[in-house]
Order: sequence, then C-alpha cells, then structure tokens
Amino acid sequence: MESLPFEKAEITVFTSNFNLKRRVARSIASTGATIHHVMLELNAIEKTLEKNCHMFIVDTDNESELTLWLLGELASKHSDSITLMLSSNMESRFLVEMIVERGINNLIGKHGGLLGVNDIIDENELIVTCAKMFKKDYFGIEKYISTYGIQLYKHLLKDKKDKADVIFEMEKFLDRLCCNRSLASIISMVSDELLMNAMYSAPRDADGHPKYEKMDRSQALILEDREEIEFRYASDGKYFALSVADNFGSLGRDVLVKYLTRNAAGEKISVEYKQGGAGLGIHLIFNSITQLIFNIDVGKRTEVIALFYTRGGTQAFKKAGQSLNIFLTQ
Repeated sequence: MESLPFEKAEITVFTSNFNLKRRVARSIASTGATIHHVMLELNAIEKTLEKNCHMFIVDTDNESELTLWLLGELASKHSDSITLMLSSNMESRFLVEMIVERGINNLIGKHGGLLGVNDIIDENELIVTCAKMFKKDYFGIEKYISTYGIQLYKHLLKDKKDKADVIFEMEKFLDRLCCNRSLASIISMVSDELLMNAMYSAPRDADGHPKYEKMDRSQALILEDREEIEFRYASDGKYFALSVADNFGSLGRDVLVKYLTRNAAGEKISVEYKQGGAGLGIHLIFNSITQLIFNIDVGKRTEVIALFYTRGGTQAFKKAGQSLNIFLTQ
C-alpha cells in the first residue's frame, strides 16, 4: 500500500466489545480517518469483506473459529490492506499462528494498568502504530514519547567498555524519576541485552557476514566508525522509552518469529548469538516490556524500541498489556 494520509483512510474495526469500539473510534477519528464498526458475527463480516478498505483492526480476544476464519480471509482477499490485531495476551498460541502463518506484524495489547481493566487500549499507541503503517515513517522513539518540553537523552557507543557507563547514566535518570527499583532493574537488563546484540550480532563485514558474532563477549571490543551504536531514552511520566539502533538492518523477521513461537510454547530458551542477531535475548525481553517495536530497514538500519509503563509501580506494570510491532521497509 502506498503512503496514504489519515484523512483519506477507510478503517474497519471488528469487535463485539462496545467499550473497545468506543476507544478505537475515539482514537482513529481524531486523525481524520473514516471508521466503520462491524460486529464479530458471520453475516456482518461477510458483507464487509465484499468491500475494499485500507485497514482492518481485529479484536482477537475471542479466539474463535470465526475470528481465525476472518483473519484468513483478510490475508487472502485483502492482502493489500493493513491488518492490526488487538489482544490481551501476546503469548497466545492463536496470535502466534496469525504472526507466523498469516504474516501479520502488528499487535497491540489491551491494557490493565491504565484503569484497572483489561479490555481497553492506549489511544496514543494505537494512533502512532496506525500512523507509522500508513505513512511508512518508522524510526524514532519521539513518536511514542512526544510531550513538549521533555529531555531526550542520546549516547553513541563505539567501545564496549562504554556500555556500563551509559546504562549507569540511564539508571541515575530513572532514580530521578522515582522509578520503582524492580522496574528500573528490568529496564537496565533490557538495555544491556539490546546493546550487546547491537555490538556483537548486528555488524557485517564487506561480504555481508557477521563480523563479531563468534567473539568471546568477555573480551574488549572497539567498533569502527560505521558500526557505532545509538542509544536513546526518555520519559513522559507515564512511559519510559529506550531505543538501540545499528547501521546494518540485519535482524530478520524469521528470527523474531522463532523466538515468539518458542516464547508462546513456554520453552526455556538459552541465549543464542547466531544468525542475524539472534543473541537479542528476545525470550527475556518479550516478558519484560509493555511495548516492543522493531523498525528494520533491511540491510541498512535496525532500531529496537522498548516502552515500559512506569505509572503505578510494578503491579500496574504487570497488568499493562504487551504489544509487538514489526515494521519492515522491504
């Protein structure tokens, strides 16, 4: 689908949840798009599938044969349209099947941390996700943390020994935010995993082969100028967001799908540092974030963005919905 402004978009929302319908409509209508609501009933769905639409948003919590059939029909009859799933369980085998077999890349989790109920969504997240899908403008944590006046911190890393320093600086910032210590520890762990992957698994040599993948990670490592890693973070008081970006775009969708599948199956996975960035420790990160976003310009740049719901401490964080979005330029 070519880049399309919101004000010209036709978006169909499939849900029988009135509260969810109202929140989605309120979010999407604010962009100027036209919203159509369809109940998850066979007759209503069949009539809708006869019409073209730019985007379909599907409430998948029912996990019924009808929902499965609907997603299959969208994949086969409306492959040029965008499909976005909404769910309260990112680890669902049902959702994994959709991502693996139907090729769906975008899932927004319903949120239990906002108002203490699990059938709502974060309106800002929905707007940002849809805007990125339509405009094909993927990179930057400022899309998620955009409050006027906040400070966006940025560090460039070429030397492995600098990793501890930048994480320490981030931890001091978290302390100033009065971030819960347990949550701050999770954020530090995710940062370390992402930075290690960007340093060791992302860089490629002139022939496109992994350059540092087989190195002993206890050894010193100094990157070349073109291998420099960008680490950024910010907070708006509601979310803490961080991003790690490299200049190679070597993390493949197949690697992400492999870890997602294993994660949903409940497998205990050892950390791997193989093939195209598999050392990301994704199996740890999937269960440690509120929103996880992969922006991949294949062969050029990868940016991994992690957001953590920090309002309300660890209990609210645990109730917050988990979202996964994979944006690929090719």
